[in-house]
Amino acid sequence: MTYRHLLLGTLSLAFTACGGGAAAPAGTGASAEPVILVIDTANMADSECHVMDKSVMGKCDEASIAQAVGAAELIPVDTETMADQACHYMAGTIMGQCTPEETAALRVKHTILVDRQAMADQACHVMGNTIMGQCSPEDIERQAAAIAASW
Repeated sequence: MTYRHLLLGTLSLAFTACGGGAAAPAGTGASAEPVILVIDTANMADSECHVMDKSVMGKCDEASIAQAVGAAELIPVDTETMADQACHYMAGTIMGQCTPEETAALRVKHTILVDRQAMADQACHVMGNTIMGQCSPEDIERQAAAIAASW
């Protein structure tokens, strides 16, 4: 066995142990790509705040948006990978020993919101995990990548 084969085998095992090489649970579509939701509260304004089709719709304030995002199953949960570890987010998946509250909190923390109405008179910028202001699609892509890189 060459040094290269040994190194590749070791890296492969390490990657799999961290969940990067593990298969996603059936039907989850796990990905390291960030989840991006557009805040569209003018749509379905008569209904309760909810997440649908990559948008947050309805009567929403900051707390109800967090609740809707936390309840939405946009980020997969894998309770088998790293089951002996504390609850955490890695490689686009929530893993470990998670309570429902921890799962919801991690979903909120690792979801990027785009709010074109907030600070609409300002240049495109980020506050927390929300992209706001006058943003082009390229701005949103760049800002989302920067947010996700900080995770």
